[in-house]
Amino acid sequence: MSAEVVGPQEPSNERQWLPAYAQRRPDFERGNVLALKHAGYSDRAVTPVAQRVANLLVSIAPALVAYPLQVDLFSRTYAKVLILESALDEVGVLDEHGKPRETLLKHAASWTNKAQQQLREMGLTRKAAAELQLDVAVAAHAAVGAARQAEQASSAVRAFLQGRGLLPDADADHSGGDV
Repeated sequence: MSAEVVGPQEPSNERQWLPAYAQRRPDFERGNVLALKHAGYSDRAVTPVAQRVANLLVSIAPALVAYPLQVDLFSRTYAKVLILESALDEVGVLDEHGKPRETLLKHAASWTNKAQQQLREMGLTRKAAAELQLDVAVAAHAAVGAARQAEQASSAVRAFLQGRGLLPDADADHSGGDV
């Protein structure tokens, strides 16, 4: 392949590419994806996946609408995990020489751990759900105990007041007439 020699030209506002040597390819255009290996760092790839993750998360747990930053951070992290897993499914865990794709695997592990940590912080793990259920059960038990104590205290106060003649006896006839 030989490069065409271009002679003097009229001045133009358009930039024309001239190779420095015959085999040189044109410079990459801004915004190209040629060097992209897995798209985990590409906002163009991560953002739409993260938006779908966020929508799903909020549809499952509507209370999370009150925590947009946490939802966004988790969604972006989990989107990266999904994109990376897809890339690994496509190219395989091993490269063409049979060696593990260490960089991709390290990123996958790191992002997965980060996503799990974010779920824990939002209370969206099985353990967090079990702890919440336990807290609710303990609170319900305490409320029942407190209600019993309040009833006992109320009975004691009623008995004290009745004993002093300050409160009519509950068993007394309150019809208002003499018999």
